[in-house]
Amino acid sequence: MGSNYTILIDDIGEGLDFERATNLIKFLVEKAENLKGKIQLFMTTNDRFVMNNVPLKYWIVVDRTNGKIGIYSPSTHPDVFEKFEDIGLNNFDFFSGEYYK
Repeated sequence: MGSNYTILIDDIGEGLDFERATNLIKFLVEKAENLKGKIQLFMTTNDRFVMNNVPLKYWIVVDRTNGKIGIYSPSTHPDVFEKFEDIGLNNFDFFSGEYYK
């Protein structure tokens, strides 16, 4: 039986220039896609450049309002994600404009 792995990376773009951060994210997402079912990849960030380089289909937004936690993802709120993609704004706007709510 093969092994399964979880990779946690906090603040994925910290300390990297735009090109290196972009290349690293693309590499990690591609590897995770190729090993689907074997690797679960979690990346956290508040960097707009990083957010714009990760497709929304991979996003999970965790929001805390008045002590209440909300989880927003394409599987929990498909209409919200699909509607936003039709607007044509960048991914950071999805987060900063709280379109996920």
